Amino acid sequence: VMVSGFPGTTDRLRTAGEVRFNFEHYEPLLQHLDSDYAAQIKRATAGNGDAQIRYATILQGVENYEKKLAGDIAGADAIGLDARKADEEKAYRDWIADDAARQARYGAAIRELDAMVAETSRALVVGLRQDLLHRAQILSSARTLYRWAKEHEKPDEDREIGFQDRDRNQIVDRLTQMERRYLPDVDRKLLAAALEEYRQLDAKDRDKAFETALDQIGLDRLYADTKLADTATRLGWLDKPAAAFEASDDPFIKLAVALYPGDIVVEDAKKDRAGRTQAARATYMQGLRAYRQAIDRPLYPDANGS
Repeated sequence: VMVSGFPGTTDRLRTAGEVRFNFEHYEPLLQHLDSDYAAQIKRATAGNGDAQIRYATILQGVENYEKKLAGDIAGADAIGLDARKADEEKAYRDWIADDAARQARYGAAIRELDAMVAETSRALVVGLRQDLLHRAQILSSARTLYRWAKEHEKPDEDREIGFQDRDRNQIVDRLTQMERRYLPDVDRKLLAAALEEYRQLDAKDRDKAFETALDQIGLDRLYADTKLADTATRLGWLDKPAAAFEASDDPFIKLAVALYPGDIVVEDAKKDRAGRTQAARATYMQGLRAYRQAIDRPLYPDANGS
């Protein structure tokens, strides 16, 4: 059945700089990382029927997304999106530059938005490699469990989205599903590969506390000494306080505790960038609406998820 409708969200109104970054840098890098990930899964599960079944869903998802990215890039190239956006934006900015009042009203916001696009673009590239650590399912579970404990030190309404009481069943489901998609030897190989990519980051973008803890523990002890591979044990940590995590000898929990402060720093920086970007973009969009009205061309709205 084919049903005509609307996408959940769109990004039609991104700047030329954002479009250029997305198709020249962000999506090609993400496609490269996904392609490598798919190859790593295939190598790690080769000759092991049980492993291939367990990781089939993960592999399919990775390969499907890689195809989606390839389609995005090819589609943008086929319609000359980069040049089209650049031409449209130049016309708008020339219109601003032609009038002193318009410059006074919108000029600062345009400069601030350009600066924020550059700052955010760098953070997005860094974030791609930082997020690779989540490919280790048992480490990702430990981080989720500790974050749950830390968030539950706050009133429910003050917790981050995804860690409120209403989210518990979804987290339980996610932690339970791991038993059907996890093997320690495969997970270890995928973590080792993720660490190779992670270590390509500049030292300032890597988590020193995490790396120190990992060096002290070592990959052998990580998987030999952890109890989190057992589903009942894993789920049992949902009801433990943060202090229990901080006193734990489980190596993956130690890594999760080491990563937490850096995770919060990254999240806070992301929120700060989002706030500053939105402030600049709001004024930028006011100017764009005024420009489109002046040339009698409607401004197509973005879908906003409503």
